[in-house]
Amino acid sequence: MLVSLYTTRVLLRVLGIDNYGIFNVVGGLIVMVSFLTAGLTGASRRFILAELSIGNLSSQRLNYTYVIIAHVILCLFILLLGENIGLWFFNNYLNIPEPRQAAAVWVYHLSLFSCLVNIMISPYNSVIVAEERMSIYAYFSIIDAGLKLLIVWLLTLIPWDKLITYALLLLFVNLFDWGLYFIYCKNKFPMCRIVKVNNLSRLKEIFGYVGWTILGVGANMTSKQGVTMLINIYYNVAVNAAIGISNMIVNAATQFVNNFQVAFQPQITKNYVSGNNNDITLLVERSARYSSLLVLIIVIPIIILLSDILTVWLGTYPQYTQEFCLLALLCIYLDALSSPLVSVITSDKNIRNYQIYISLIYLFEFLLSWAVLVAGLLPYYVIVVRFFFSVVGMGLRLILLKKKVEVFSIKKWVHAILGRSFIIVLFSLPLFAVSMFCLTHSNIWLRLVSLGLISVIWMAILIWIFGITKNERGFVIEKAKQIVSRRS
Repeated sequence: MLVSLYTTRVLLRVLGIDNYGIFNVVGGLIVMVSFLTAGLTGASRRFILAELSIGNLSSQRLNYTYVIIAHVILCLFILLLGENIGLWFFNNYLNIPEPRQAAAVWVYHLSLFSCLVNIMISPYNSVIVAEERMSIYAYFSIIDAGLKLLIVWLLTLIPWDKLITYALLLLFVNLFDWGLYFIYCKNKFPMCRIVKVNNLSRLKEIFGYVGWTILGVGANMTSKQGVTMLINIYYNVAVNAAIGISNMIVNAATQFVNNFQVAFQPQITKNYVSGNNNDITLLVERSARYSSLLVLIIVIPIIILLSDILTVWLGTYPQYTQEFCLLALLCIYLDALSSPLVSVITSDKNIRNYQIYISLIYLFEFLLSWAVLVAGLLPYYVIVVRFFFSVVGMGLRLILLKKKVEVFSIKKWVHAILGRSFIIVLFSLPLFAVSMFCLTHSNIWLRLVSLGLISVIWMAILIWIFGITKNERGFVIEKAKQIVSRRS
């Protein structure tokens, strides 16, 4: 997360606002072309986890082979789609300044190939998560972050076109990542062997699951990336740079939370397939609560110090950046709560109704955002629209989860997560308000360091008192005693 935030600062300075805006809008178009990837990733993870729970080595290898075949088919389809419809949209509708159009075309093609490589990383990532090798998952993520930091540093040294070079270096990093995942999984997991397939029934089942997932993911991508395109049409690349900066913050914080939630996902799916509803309820409640606390300890201090952080982080930043970031940070909290609910719902083979409902929500979000821009309102109002529909989506997921897992209590969930979060926020704001008032005219670095320490310590105290249960406090104390006793 820290590397991601730092590289955004350097990229904005090295590329410039217009080039950064171009990279954001072109990358957004690639995300729209590759929305199928998320559907297949979810399907491969679900089927690999299910097979680990109830299958044998032979069936696991067969299932792995089908997953690889499905990813190859998807790569060919996205390549065809991206080099035809995607390229047509790029040439005819994107508002790219004339002097940078040739560079933007290169960035488009390189980003498309990076997308294809990422697709082929997905099955190996799913295997590592399914096997719960979280240390390897962490190491590979750190290596990826380190390489991306290295290429940003290289950008400061090269004399030729930095926008094209950045896209090319990102492709090399993705190829290196694929090699790491492939070699590790091939050597460590017996299931990772290609075997001869006798029929296509499982492949049909996988694509059936993918088909409904694509409906929801495609609607989500259309809503979020489509809004980025609309902002480019109704405003300019500088506003795209502002929303790109907010997206970098959101992606960094979201990745941080998602990496934490990855530890819960295998157990959620395995328990759902095995019918252990009581364990599912406990896992969903704990995952959502811990995620909410993790988000609060990150987001609340950032919101309070947002202006100072942007100044120190970026120096000069585009107009509307602060508003985009503030509203996007609020959306992160709701997304973190919804993720465990989605994990349970999508553990079922039958996800048709869920994907239809959630797709309609994303469609209305896109249409209302479009109406906001047509009406001439300020561009960051699209994030207000996103926040509203995030609330609606979370309510829908709670209702659907209750139908799938009868022992799940919505009232208990709301009290355990939203109730505790409200108390923590309520007790945190007065202290921060007093601290800000006392430090208003102080040096910006003094303000950041002082309030940063105060916020972390105070949030940790509030989480200890209100965020976790008595049994969890006892567990933490016992673990701390064990660590101390080992060292002494």
